[in-house]
Parts: sequence; C-alpha cells; structure tokens
Amino acid sequence: MADRELLDELIAHIRKLLTLTDDIYERDIYPVSFFSQAYDLTGRIHESLKDIEIAQIALFERQIKEHQAQIFSTTHQGGKRPDATERPPAHAKTPAEEAVAPPPVPQKPVATTAPAERETPTAGVRQEEPANRPQPPAPPAPAAPLNGKIENAGRQTADLKKWLTLNDRFRFSRELFEGNESLMNRTVAELNRLGSYGEGLAYLKSRFAWNFEDGAGAEFLAVVEKCFHK
Repeated sequence: MADRELLDELIAHIRKLLTLTDDIYERDIYPVSFFSQAYDLTGRIHESLKDIEIAQIALFERQIKEHQAQIFSTTHQGGKRPDATERPPAHAKTPAEEAVAPPPVPQKPVATTAPAERETPTAGVRQEEPANRPQPPAPPAPAAPLNGKIENAGRQTADLKKWLTLNDRFRFSRELFEGNESLMNRTVAELNRLGSYGEGLAYLKSRFAWNFEDGAGAEFLAVVEKCFHK
C-alpha cells in the first residue's frame, strides 16, 4: 500500500471519530455503543500511524542505498577512488619565494641540568613545644542555685491578658474604654511592664476617672490584683 493510501486511511478514521464525538456532544448521557466504537477507531488510528512510520523508515533506507550507489558509480567512472588519508603533494618553492624566505632562527640550547636548589635546614621541621608551658586557667564553674532555685533579682513581670476572659475584654472595652479596644490593649501592655500592684493602681488612677469601688472599674482592678499576686 502506498504512503498516500495509508495517509488517506488515517484521515478517514480520524473523521469517523470526530463525527462520533459530534453526535454525543450535546447529550448528557452517552450511549454504550459510543465507547466500543471509539476504542475501535482509536485502535485503527494507532495501526495506521504504525504502518505509516514503517513505510517512511523503509523509504528512508531505500533512498540512502540509492545515494550510496550513485556515489560509488561516480567514483568508478572518474578512475581512482579518492582516499581520505592521502595528503596533497607539497608545493615546490619558486626561486623568488626562496629568495624572500626568512633565514631560520637558531634555537637556544636547552639546559639539561637544573640549578641546585637551596636547602633550607629548618623547612618542614616541626618545632616541639616545651613540656612545661603554662596552661590557661580553667573558667570558673557556675555557682549552684540556692535550694535548687535561681533567685530572680529582677522586677516582677505580669501577663494581664491571661487573666482576662473574652467576655471580660468585651465588657471592659465597652464600659471602661468607650469601645476603644486599641486603648485597652495599650493600657494592658503598660500594666504588664509595671513591677507591682501598687504601681498598677497608681497608673490607673492617674489615667482614668473610674469608680474603683464598684462596677466594672472595681472588677478590672480586682483582675489586676490577682495578676500581680498570683
């Protein structure tokens, strides 16, 4: 079968597959016969492609053999077959070229012996350190903690956020900070930096005119006291 016939057969199978898929394009449910016909057509397409590939390989090999035969016949008609290893004959110099040719440059004799290397008696010799060299003093060992605990010499730190529940934050923000949550966060952060409950109480009284004896102000102050006296 010629290559053109194989190509026409491949195109026919592809067109059948396109027609088959166009018929079901607008459907929601595909018929069962669609799958068997589609598998059969794809198999034929695969076989057609394989036949075209084999035919092309055979055609390529045939063209190579014809080209080699043509080269062989051309070389026999011209006489001796050219040999790639043969070199072209050297060009004979004319008298004019010999006259302008530069004289050969004399080469300097190469010294056969190298000058003796200077010996360095101390090179490569490892100097031993004296055995009685003083050793650096060892670093002092850390002092053992008193009764198994390290005494905290710094100021007391508090974390008021852990003592405020979600309901507390909503209530205090609404009743004490007029809904300004940013102001409440800054106040809590400043209280955390203070060292004692007394400093926290003084800070709150200097900043806010709350009723620290009753209501939300008293409850907020009670949370601060629990945080520092934990």
